[in-house]
Amino acid sequence: MKKINIPIIVFIFSIFGANAIAQDNILILDRSNVECIYSHTVFDPQLKETQTYNMLLQVGDKYSKYAQYANFRIDSVIMKTNEQISFNAYRRLAKLYGNSGFVPWLMKNRLTQELTVYDKVFIDTYYYNEPNPHIKWTLHKETAIVCGYECTKASADFRGRKWVAWYCNIPMSEGPWKFGGLPGLILKVEDTMGEHKFEAISVRKGRNDISQEKIDYMKSSRIQLNKAVADYKNEPWKSVQGFVRKPDGSPEDIPRRRLFHNPIEKE
Repeated sequence: MKKINIPIIVFIFSIFGANAIAQDNILILDRSNVECIYSHTVFDPQLKETQTYNMLLQVGDKYSKYAQYANFRIDSVIMKTNEQISFNAYRRLAKLYGNSGFVPWLMKNRLTQELTVYDKVFIDTYYYNEPNPHIKWTLHKETAIVCGYECTKASADFRGRKWVAWYCNIPMSEGPWKFGGLPGLILKVEDTMGEHKFEAISVRKGRNDISQEKIDYMKSSRIQLNKAVADYKNEPWKSVQGFVRKPDGSPEDIPRRRLFHNPIEKE
């Protein structure tokens, strides 16, 4: 992984960020038929901290996208203007809409059933492709109300965790993150350890573009990228160690603090 002096990053953004974000940097892939906003709550048992992300699932005829809801709102503003958005203006929009920084996101080709996952390690952005996972669900008779919909229970073991899901009668085999494969839209799913919970807070008809920002991501694989993310989150100081210096030129002591991290996939 490349290492770079932190002051240089700030300098580069201050010079080149002003005209970096524009309408022509966004690629339109499809239009949504249904959109669902989920609250994704994550508990990190090592730090004993909880974080919550608002995520948006957009389902179209050809593609489905699962990404941070704030990014959708920011992209909508950009698409409505014919002018370029400065980096400072983008930062103001991010603050206004509650952007949580980079959050991993997914795009699924519904025709080929191929998933593309996007993630970030320090300043480097990566992607990997994989077939849409086949989750072996067990269907149950229990029902519950989620986001105003009557839902039916299902359970499964998937990549190191035991999951309980609740799906409604909206006839599409979709859900948050990589979850799907049930007779209806998944509105709630959580692992039995209580470390990850996805729950719908809004379901609506879609009328919006499913878009993708034109960024050069580096290709990786699921196993390699998950390991790289874990290594960085556990020892983030290694990415800048030796490059951050005091005014006298001597190396700066970097706090050895682990970052918040609890992967959805444990294997």
